[in-house]
Amino acid sequence: MRRISKITTIAVLMASWAFLAAAQTPPPGSPVATHGQLSVDGNRIVNSRGEPVQLRGMSLYWSIGGGVDFYTAAVVQHLRSDWQADVVRAAMAVERNFNNEQRGFIADPEGNRSRLLTVVNAAIAQGMYVIIDWHSYIAEINQQQAVTFFKAMATQFKGVPNVIYEIYNEPNGICGPSGQNPCPGFTAAQNGGTALPSNRNPHTPWGVIRGYMQAVTDSIRAIDPDNLILIGTPDWCQRPDIATATGSAITGKNLVYTAHFYAGQNDPAHRGDLRNRIMAAMDRGFPVFVSEFGLTNAQGTGALDLDETTRWLDFLDFHHIGWANWSITNLGETSGAIQSGNGLNPSQWQLKPSGTYMRNRLRAPRSTTTPFRLLRVRSASVDGSEVPSHTIAVSVNNVNTTNGGTHTYVVDPNVNAAVTVIPPWSNPAIGTWRFIRWEGDTQGATPGATPTVLNVPMNNINRTITAVFEYEPVIVSTLPHGASAPAVRWSVARSGNGLILAGPSAAEASLYNMRGKQIGRFTYDGSGRALAIGGQNMPAGRYMVVVRDIATGREVYRDRVMMVR
Repeated sequence: MRRISKITTIAVLMASWAFLAAAQTPPPGSPVATHGQLSVDGNRIVNSRGEPVQLRGMSLYWSIGGGVDFYTAAVVQHLRSDWQADVVRAAMAVERNFNNEQRGFIADPEGNRSRLLTVVNAAIAQGMYVIIDWHSYIAEINQQQAVTFFKAMATQFKGVPNVIYEIYNEPNGICGPSGQNPCPGFTAAQNGGTALPSNRNPHTPWGVIRGYMQAVTDSIRAIDPDNLILIGTPDWCQRPDIATATGSAITGKNLVYTAHFYAGQNDPAHRGDLRNRIMAAMDRGFPVFVSEFGLTNAQGTGALDLDETTRWLDFLDFHHIGWANWSITNLGETSGAIQSGNGLNPSQWQLKPSGTYMRNRLRAPRSTTTPFRLLRVRSASVDGSEVPSHTIAVSVNNVNTTNGGTHTYVVDPNVNAAVTVIPPWSNPAIGTWRFIRWEGDTQGATPGATPTVLNVPMNNINRTITAVFEYEPVIVSTLPHGASAPAVRWSVARSGNGLILAGPSAAEASLYNMRGKQIGRFTYDGSGRALAIGGQNMPAGRYMVVVRDIATGREVYRDRVMMVR
C-alpha cells in the first residue's frame, strides 16, 4: 500500500477548506464598521480613510490543552460586548502537542482548523478584527505546510477586512537562553512527522527565518493583496530592529512587524531595550504591532508587574501601536485571565488579577499621554553630506547602540541621558570619521569624561541632538618617511570663492573633499604665475590640496583648507 505523506494529507484537507467566505456587513459601531479595510501608510496602520488605527484586544491560549474550551463564539462575543476588545488573536498550535491527546495542526489539521474557524467566523459576525496566528517557535521546518495553510486562508478570506495573518508567532527555537542550553528534541511522532534534533540552536539566524517569511508572504499576496500580514521578528519577537534593517525587511504590501514583551520579566529586552528597538523600526518607516504580551514573567508565572504594564500600554497607546494580551485561559498560570469558568458561559467568569486589569484597561479610554520622552540623536558631517550608516555608532545610557542616520530613544522623563559616541570607524587605507562637536537641543547638557560623551537632562521634554563628524581621507603620499611636505616654497590662498596656488616648479595639483573624492585636477607650468583651483563656486567646507612634481610624480606639498561663507 502506498504511504501518503503528512504534507500530502494536509494539502488535500486544505483544498477542501478553501472556499471564499462571503463578506458580511459588520454591526454598526463595531471596529470593522468604524475602520473598514486596514492598510499600512509609512510606519502606521491606518483605516479606510487613512487615519491611524490602534487595535487593542486579547489573545486566546493555544488551540490545544488549556485553550481548547475557549475557542467558542460565546467567548468572542463576550470579549467584544463586555471587554470592548477590537481584536482577538487565535493562537493555533502548529507543532506542539499536549500528552499526545491534544495535538497541534501538523498532527491534527482538521481539529485545529475547526477551532480556528469558529473564532474567525465569530469575530466577523461581531465586526471585530481577528488574527490567524501560526503559533510556532520553529515554523521554518514546516514551511510547506505553512504555505499551504495560508493559501487556503487567503482564498477563504480575501476581501474580508476583519482578517489579519500572523505567519510566525515567535521565530527562534524552543529552549535555552541565548542559545546556550541544548534543546530536548522532539521525536517524529511528537512533532507530527518531523523529528527535531536536540542540538538545534534556538536562536536561528534571521537570514534563515527571512526565507520562510518571504515565501509565506508571497503565497498570501498571490491571492489576497490587501489584508495585513504580521511578520514575526528574531529572538522571541524582541528584535524588530534586526528584521527591519537595510536589506533584511520582507518585500510586500501591508506588512507589519511584531514585538512581544512580558512586563514582569526584569530584563531590558522586555523593557527599555525593546521600546528602543520598536522606535528604531518605526524610524525606518516600518509599523509595529505587539501581538503578544503578558503582565508576568516570560513563563507566564510569578507576580504581576502592573506598574511596568501600565507604562508599556501608555507608551503603545500614545504611539498608536496595537496590542493583544496573553491570554484567555483558566490554567494555573498567573498570566491567564480566567480564575474559573469556561467558554460556554463567559458571563459567569471569575477573573484573575490579570484578567481584571486587562478588562478594565480595554474598557477605559485610550491613553493620550506617555510616561516617556523621546531623545532623537542624529549623525551629520561638517559639510552637510550624508554619514554612511555603518561608520558612526551612538549609544544612550549604555544600551541600544545604533549606527548612522537618525535614531529615537525612549527614556524616562526625569533622567540624564548619557549619549556616547562609540570610537568611530577607521580604515587605514581609506580614512577616518572623527567626532567634532554636539549640536541641537543641548541646553543644560554637560560634557562627560570625554568630549564624545554628553549628559542630556530630559527635563520632561523631547529633545533632538546632533553628533557632528568630519571625514579625514587617507590620500596616498610619495614623500619619504619623515620628510616635510613643504620642502619647497608653495602657498595656497583664497581668491573669491576659489583657491590660488603658487610655487616654484611645474606640478600637478589635485583638490579633494573631506570624503576623499577628487573634485578637481590642474596643471601648473612653474612660471611663477598663480594657478586657480576649484573655480569660483566651491561650496563651504573643508578641502585637501595635494601637489605632485610633474617630472618625478612625488608629492611636494599638501594643505588642508576651509572655505567659509
